[in-house]
Amino acid sequence: PDHIGMGKSDKPQNYPYTLSQHIDNLEALVDKLELNNITLVVHDWGGAIGMGFASRHPQKIKRLVLFNTAAFLSEKIPVRLKLCRVPGFGALAIRGFNAFALAAVDMACKKKERMTNEVRAGYLAPYDSFANRIATLRFVQDIPMSSNAPSYPVVKYIEENLKRFKSLPVMIAWGAKDFVFNDHFLKRWQRIFPDAEVHRIPDAGHYVLEDAHELIIPLMQEFLQKYPL
Repeated sequence: PDHIGMGKSDKPQNYPYTLSQHIDNLEALVDKLELNNITLVVHDWGGAIGMGFASRHPQKIKRLVLFNTAAFLSEKIPVRLKLCRVPGFGALAIRGFNAFALAAVDMACKKKERMTNEVRAGYLAPYDSFANRIATLRFVQDIPMSSNAPSYPVVKYIEENLKRFKSLPVMIAWGAKDFVFNDHFLKRWQRIFPDAEVHRIPDAGHYVLEDAHELIIPLMQEFLQKYPL
């Protein structure tokens, strides 16, 4: 699903764009759709949001597929993201100049021929104004880099509960050239889920599905067939 403020979802200006709120939203969606026996597929902030939901409803989760993401506390953050968190400067860069989305379409996909003008336009379309970039800024600001950050206890709780899912089938497809979620994060996941089926894709970046969908989709199909619900 699109998260509030992202994609084609609404972009309210006075809204608590916090991790706990995004988890609440996912919880409401799952309740509305009456979903059970869920295969949770997560990427980027979806790791914390998805596993946050899973930690509330572990009985609903049957399989996990992880792309480049995290659902645990970390002190590692790229300089470029640190700059986006600087008060004043971050808002000007992200909301004023759309720096975050523009940088992503240039850096997150490593196979440049796949980031065609049409694909690029699709990634940028939801963030075509100062108002429509509100969530992009709030997501960056919400990264819990210290214990007094609002989302710190939320991520800490999620991290402490990840071990509850060790017995589930887990597949990891990881873009090795991701400048944010690098191999440090992959190794953390492997320590948490030592029996996971891991596919490290050497020439893929953060937009791992753009770079390697023709490899990942068959791997996912095999994984789901291997572990039927």
